[in-house]
Amino acid sequence: MDFNNLAFEDLADATIDLNSYLLSMENKTDYFKSDSFVLQKNEQAVVYPSSPGFIYKLEKWANTFCIRGIATTDIAKTFNDYHQADQWVLDRLKIEPQDQVSEVKYFECENFNLAQTAAKQLINRRFPYCEDLLCNISDPGYSWWMSLSDCRIQIYFNSHGINRTRDLIKLGPIGDTFLAKEYFSSGYYHFSKLFPVDEFSCDDQSICLGINKDSKSYEFECVKQLLVEGDYLPFCKLEKVVYFSFDFVYFLKGLAVTRKFWREINNSFLM
Repeated sequence: MDFNNLAFEDLADATIDLNSYLLSMENKTDYFKSDSFVLQKNEQAVVYPSSPGFIYKLEKWANTFCIRGIATTDIAKTFNDYHQADQWVLDRLKIEPQDQVSEVKYFECENFNLAQTAAKQLINRRFPYCEDLLCNISDPGYSWWMSLSDCRIQIYFNSHGINRTRDLIKLGPIGDTFLAKEYFSSGYYHFSKLFPVDEFSCDDQSICLGINKDSKSYEFECVKQLLVEGDYLPFCKLEKVVYFSFDFVYFLKGLAVTRKFWREINNSFLM
């Protein structure tokens, strides 16, 4: 065997492969800097906010989807990096030349820490479109579920019962179960500052919070709004919330932001 010829042939093959790769990367970068790409941006005329949050796109398959995204302190700057074909941004969004600008969206947050909290729960995780069909005793799924009435809230940290879609509100994967138990264990102490707590429990499976069935409490409605709609502003404006611990309020805000973003994802799929 002629080892000199073999080495030369290997070197030639490697050179061809390298040239092909560099050419593909050049074409990919040229696409993002081309007039057609600029035209797409100009047609949209989107003004991005210079606020914290994350930019994201949905990667879809037959039965599952993944939320690709980047938490950022400045949404407008990150979009600018994206438009300039910054490779770090493109890699994290899994962007290919054929992708449309409109497929990349953004979600605003009050601060970068809350953006990171929501991103940790949802970004770069794969979810099934029909979670309910896959849930069983051995694999209860990823979502939290809520039983809700005028005077009682109960959140189950895993799938609960065969009639969950009929009887419960699917909150989604809005929080870490271990942290939830840790923070909610002090729930009675905190919530009793807002309204008379008639029922309270917290364990590995669920948290339950209730008021007297004859009571009417605006503060209790604010807690519902935070968990169901992901809107924490009415809750945070309550006068007595200033007596809550910072960590507990931040935990609730994190749940709310993640819930609000998950609702946005749900709406995009009409789930």
